[in-house]
Amino acid sequence: MRIFITLEATTAWLPVNYQPMCRSMIYNTIREDFPELHDHFRSYFTFNRLLGQSTYDGSSKRLLFEGELTWIVSFLEERHGEVFMQRLVERGEFQIGTERFLLKEIRHESAGEVRQTQQITLLAPAVAQVMIGKKTHYFTPDDSAFVTQLEENAKHKYAMHFGEAYEGTLEIVLRPGRIRKNVTRDNGTLVTGWTVPLSLKTSQEMADFLYRIGIGARNASGHGMFEFQ
Repeated sequence: MRIFITLEATTAWLPVNYQPMCRSMIYNTIREDFPELHDHFRSYFTFNRLLGQSTYDGSSKRLLFEGELTWIVSFLEERHGEVFMQRLVERGEFQIGTERFLLKEIRHESAGEVRQTQQITLLAPAVAQVMIGKKTHYFTPDDSAFVTQLEENAKHKYAMHFGEAYEGTLEIVLRPGRIRKNVTRDNGTLVTGWTVPLSLKTSQEMADFLYRIGIGARNASGHGMFEFQ
């Protein structure tokens, strides 16, 4: 389930790396209904950045958000998304960090309602990583292992969720176009993601699955959300 939220901020100050605060807000909103989520080492949701008017203050290294903003949150399981929406509607507002935002509008769509094409646009940077010992290695788009790791990550998440290996077609291809590097800090860890044009050649089942949870690693930290072109 993908949830589209319109919110309003009078004056909301957030750190540049505010994604962990968004993750905590989502967990805190549904944790009473699903306390087991914190015990599972896998992603159940993803999200993009807050979109709207923002101003960067260099002295404090914070962002000032004002006026109407939009935010997209996507849940792997419908039940989690339904509770998240219900709680937001009940409260009429929510808090990210110490800042409060007024809920103006909220709507949702399921993956089955979306027209699927092979070309996709990333709404949040994709992370291709692998653990080497205790260190994390991040692949760059000029390395063929970048898309290979995105494919392997998709299969791993599928197997974790469904309890069986994915046997269908899956090919992620880097298309010509603008490539942007994005480095964020998540609880002291530097995370490198990339916004790149991609093609996704796969079954409808896998396309639906990835549309809900995102491509690549660290989805619950605000990475890998995409839309079909």
